[in-house]
Formats: sequence, C-alpha cells, structure tokens
Amino acid sequence: MASARRCSPEVTKAVGRSPQHASANRKVPSCTACGEDTRRTRCDSADANRPARARTHPDCPSKATGHGVAHFRSRIWFSGLSARGLLYREASRRRIMKVPLSERATLMRNEVWTAASSWGAAGSAYERFSEHFADALHHCAQRLAPRARESILDVATGTGWTARLLASRAATVSGVDYSEELITAAKAIARDRRLGIAFEVGDAHDLPYADHSFDGVCSTFGVIFASDPELAARELGRVCRPRGRLALAVWAKDCVLATMAREVFTRFSPPPSDPPPPSPYAWGSEDRMRELLEPAFDLYFERGCSVLREPDGDSVWRLWEQAHGLTVTRLARLDDASKSAFRDAFIDFHERFRTPVGIAMPRDYIVAVGTRR
Repeated sequence: MASARRCSPEVTKAVGRSPQHASANRKVPSCTACGEDTRRTRCDSADANRPARARTHPDCPSKATGHGVAHFRSRIWFSGLSARGLLYREASRRRIMKVPLSERATLMRNEVWTAASSWGAAGSAYERFSEHFADALHHCAQRLAPRARESILDVATGTGWTARLLASRAATVSGVDYSEELITAAKAIARDRRLGIAFEVGDAHDLPYADHSFDGVCSTFGVIFASDPELAARELGRVCRPRGRLALAVWAKDCVLATMAREVFTRFSPPPSDPPPPSPYAWGSEDRMRELLEPAFDLYFERGCSVLREPDGDSVWRLWEQAHGLTVTRLARLDDASKSAFRDAFIDFHERFRTPVGIAMPRDYIVAVGTRR
C-alpha cells in the first residue's frame, strides 16, 4: 500500500491543505476556545476530503481543564447564575435549533459535556437511585424480550442496571452514556458480576455505532433527557436493524415527578434559556412518541406504575442529595439558606404521600415497544 503523501510546510501554511485538495470555499478550522488557527503544518492527502471541524488549539489554555472549551463553558454555567452564562446558553440553543437536523450533532457536543458533568456528579452512587424504580426497568427489559446472542444497545445506560438485565438473558449487550463517571461505575459493577457488557462513553445525539448495528435498542428513563429529542429519536432508528425491536420506558407526562419538577425543582434552578430546553416529561405522551419515533418504528404502548417506598420524606431527600447527579450539582450552586429551603420543600412534597407505615409515592410511566420498519 502506498504511503500517504505529505505536503511541504510552506505550501500547507499558505493554503491549509495540499494544492490538489485546496478549496476556496473551505472554512479554516479554528480553536473553539481562543479562535487561533488550528491547521496542521502537514496534512495527509488521504484525510484531505474530510470536512473541516472546529477543535481546540494544542496550546490553548483551556486544555489545562482536561475537557477543553466544553469544560470551560460548563464552569461558567455551574459556577453561579451569571448573566454571561445565561446569555451563552440562550445563544447556543438558538444557534443549534436553526441548523438542519443532519448537522445538529456536532453543535450539540458542548451542550452534552455540560449535561454529562452534571449527571455524573454522584458517580457510582447513582446505582442506588436506579434501585428505586428497578421494577420499571424490569418491565421494559421484558417487553424488549432479547433472545440469546442477539445484539442489544442500552442508550443512556447510567450505571448499567438495564444493560445487566438484558445481559442476564444471554444477549450480547452494549451500553452507552455521555457521563464518563457513570460508565466507569457501570464497567466496575459488570466486571464484579462477571458480565461481558461493552460499555462506552457516547452521545445519544450521535451514537458511536454504524447503521443497523443492533437487533434491539432500549432506553429506560434516559434518552428522554436528550437536549434534541428529534435528533436522539432519529439515532435510535438509525442503529436498529430492519425488523429489529425498540423498548423505551418514559415517565408519564402528568406523573407526580413532573408535578414535583414544577413545584419544587424550578424554584431552585437557574432561569430557563429562551427557548427553554425540552422537558423530559414531554416524551410521556403517546402522541409525542409517535411524532418522534413512528417515522422509523411501528409502536405499541403499555402503562405501568412504580411506587417509591421509604420510611419518610427525609429518607427520600438523603437519597436524592447523595445519588442523583442533577441534585448534587444543583446543591453545589446554592447557598446555605437556599439549600435549607430546597430541602424543606422537597420533604414537604413527599410527605403528601405518607401512609400509616411510611412514604408510598406512585410514579406513572409508559413503556413504548416498537418494530423497526
């Protein structure tokens, strides 16, 4: 095989590519943090037809954070309710939603880094959080009904609870999540239980798999948090083989968790961007799921209810403050008085569901089952 040809440093410096591949319409890639030219001093002609992509400059100071510009922007946002942070979020979302669906994945990546750092804030403790709706995870896995040696993908796998249920049926399971901390925990748990599950970090808006890679695709209360539902739904269809199967578990649109989000969490959250991000509970409507998924799947629905049972509201609070990444992140931004008010409002809400023996809060959900067209 012939080795790739190299451009001379002088020519590359002048045009950014070798002469035979130079294009007057090609945008010069620049650092997404400092704006400096990131063109290489040499190029492989074999790579020359690839589209230019923004990237971080090798000497950019933002590299020191470990995550480049995405981490830098997330620090702006999570350090407090700064006007600069709010303006960035608003401008970013407006920019993303104006571009065609096929081009959104690249623009979503900085948004994804921000969300991933938040969801991963509780680390392996999130496993305890999943335990409290494990009955719904079992329900969804049963309806997917994986068979031995079938290839199954669990999207937004978290610490891998659903992936392990699928693997216990002798399926060949992969799990993907955008939080490196959660994937690290998922790998450790699977290794301890001697389950061969292929976990990797990846984005639901741009799944790192080829078209039609899986016999079945599953997501349990995970993909509903995607910042771009249309793009995430398209990816579910893309990686599923024709006549393959889909199973999603989503919280019902009018469930008690949606009420808690409105009455409690919005009081202690940053003001929403304009337009606001999509609500994860919007997936909890059969009409909405048809809009998102029926271009690729024939759908059927089944409803269920998972009951949260704890001794008292304070026990539920301790679970959320220790094991729910978004709550851990939210608390890190609040002062002591706001933390106390948040805690009181949270506990009061759960005490509405007290029985003579403790808290029993019903949480309605929908399982959507589909066949790939």
